[in-house]
Amino acid sequence: MRTIIITIFTLLLFSCHEDNVINVKLGDRYNGGTVFYIFKEDDIFYIPNETHGLIAYEKDTISIWANESILVNGDERIGGGEINNQEIMNKSTISAALLCYSLGKGWYLPNQKELSALSDKRLLLSNLKQGLYWSSTNGKETYEGVAVNVYTNGYGNVKRNEKLLVRPIKQF
Repeated sequence: MRTIIITIFTLLLFSCHEDNVINVKLGDRYNGGTVFYIFKEDDIFYIPNETHGLIAYEKDTISIWANESILVNGDERIGGGEINNQEIMNKSTISAALLCYSLGKGWYLPNQKELSALSDKRLLLSNLKQGLYWSSTNGKETYEGVAVNVYTNGYGNVKRNEKLLVRPIKQF
């Protein structure tokens, strides 16, 4: 009887674990977007023996960076854009960050490093446009934000009231 209970418990344990395994690879469509980055050991959200990463929303939109001259603390690590996004939303009433957040749980404006990673895998993504995309990274001045050209991976400071492309991302 004890062997049967242990066997049943073991089966339940492993079957629950398998349901939580995310089996995706770069370029897969998943959870409303396309997987473009898988976390590595040195990333802040890396979990050993699990697959997690970033997905890009399927469409672009256009927005200003923010309608306020604000300064965000600026988390520039892969996965840190979500922290920047929250800070921008807390300090501004109109922003690209708020637009991303309005898409649903988890969507945010990527930081410069995350947009660079997206640029590196641009061929996996549909309908990226040539042009500048807002990042959640501060510019040199409080009235600037950093924009990235995803085709060249070049970047620069742009006045925050300029309307530029926005490609929301989220973690999985």
